[in-house]
Amino acid sequence: MATANEKKDFFSVLSAIDCSKLVQKRNSLDYLPWATTWKLLKQHFPYSTYRVRKNHEGLNYHHDDRTAWVEVELILVEQNNDGTFRENSITEMLAVMDYAKRSIPLGKLNSTDVVSSIQRCLTKACARMGLGIAIYGAMDFDDLPEEKQPVPDNVVDLTEIRERLDAGIKNYTKGMSKEQKVHFVNTIVTTLLGGERNWRLCENKEMLENLLEVVEGRAA
Repeated sequence: MATANEKKDFFSVLSAIDCSKLVQKRNSLDYLPWATTWKLLKQHFPYSTYRVRKNHEGLNYHHDDRTAWVEVELILVEQNNDGTFRENSITEMLAVMDYAKRSIPLGKLNSTDVVSSIQRCLTKACARMGLGIAIYGAMDFDDLPEEKQPVPDNVVDLTEIRERLDAGIKNYTKGMSKEQKVHFVNTIVTTLLGGERNWRLCENKEMLENLLEVVEGRAA
C-alpha cells in the first residue's frame, strides 16, 4: 500500500519548499541561483537528473539560421519503499538572449551565451515543476531575471528607469489578485507602451518615463 508521502505528486512536494531565505536579487528582481536550485532539488529527489537536448548537428543549442535557443529536459526521480522508481519529466526551452532580452543573432553567439542560457533554462524547468515557483510566478511577466551585462555605447541605458519601474509596479500591485494584475497590464501598461506588455522589453525611453510617472503617481 502506498504511503502518504508516495501519494504526493512532485509539484506538491517542490512547491512547498520554503526558498525565501535563499533568494538573491538582480536588477530589483528576486531569483534563485541555478546552483542553489539544483542543490535543493537533489536534497529532496537525489536520483533526479537532467539532460541538454542537442540538435541534429550535435550542438548543445538549436537554431533557425537566425537566432538560437536551448532545450533542457528535467527528470524527477523518486525511489519507492519497495525499491522501484517513479519519475516525471518536463522539457523547457529558453531563447539565447542579450542583456535586453533580445535574441542574439546566430553569427554573434558565443559559448558563454549558450552555457548561461542552459543554466537558466534548468532553473526555469525546476520552477515549472514547483521549486521556487512562488518567486517567479508572482506576476508572470518574465520567466527569470536577466543577467546584468555592460550596455554598448550606441544603446540608450534604460537600466535605472526599468529598476524604478520594477520597484514602483511591485509596490503598486502589492496585494492585488492575479486578475487585477492582468487588468493593470492590459489597460495601463499596454496603453502607455504602445501595445507592449513587458516594460523590460520596451526600448522607448519616453514611453517608459510616461509609465513610470503614472505608476509612481498612483502609488504615492
